Amino acid sequence: MPYTPIVATLGYVLSPDRSQVLLIHRNARPDDQHLGKYNGLGGKIERDEDVVAGMRREIQEEAGIQCDALSLRGTISWPGFGKNGEDWLGFLFLITDYSGTPFTSNAEGTLEWVPVDQIMQLPLWDGDRHFLPLVFDRDPRSFHGVMPYRDGSMVSWNFSRVLRLLSCRRTRCPRCIAVVARVPAALRQDQAGSGAGWTGRMKHPQFVRVAKLLAWLTGTSYTASHFHMTRMRTPR
Repeated sequence: MPYTPIVATLGYVLSPDRSQVLLIHRNARPDDQHLGKYNGLGGKIERDEDVVAGMRREIQEEAGIQCDALSLRGTISWPGFGKNGEDWLGFLFLITDYSGTPFTSNAEGTLEWVPVDQIMQLPLWDGDRHFLPLVFDRDPRSFHGVMPYRDGSMVSWNFSRVLRLLSCRRTRCPRCIAVVARVPAALRQDQAGSGAGWTGRMKHPQFVRVAKLLAWLTGTSYTASHFHMTRMRTPR
């Protein structure tokens, strides 16, 4: 049977110092499925727009601000999440720069700035507690998960992470190299020096992918000896 979910966006707007996130406290409509819970901003995409355009529109409509910089952090499939058991597919964005002054409320509830490190203390959907850490962590890989719901409760949670392919074609691009630099240090350099540990790490599939990407970014060719000598040291 074809899977035909409702496609939607979900965005988290960060404050200029990135210590707080703008959330909607759904407290305006008694019949709201989300009543009492805190959530990001977003909604269904329209027939004639892509998911990025849909995210920008929703942020404008719900918070009154323009998205100047945003990134896709991941996707989640929510089978059975809807009020009547509808399936949903969400594209989750992190908005790191915006212009304008956010509303203090909208038709769904009040808009509140919440410290990122205090989100888990809020009334949330149980499933949100599983994926929100992935939205705000420093891992450059996007995540793609599936979270079935039954009778309003999460059934399970599974996800995969993928290293994003960069579209920039500049060699030695500082921004691109900075992205690669956020890959866990254990995959970028041998903390203990050379030896068997280093050799084994070089054979790790994820290490090889990162090594090839870094070689492409720096305009060099991928060879084991090249990365053995450079230890894949990148700016932090």
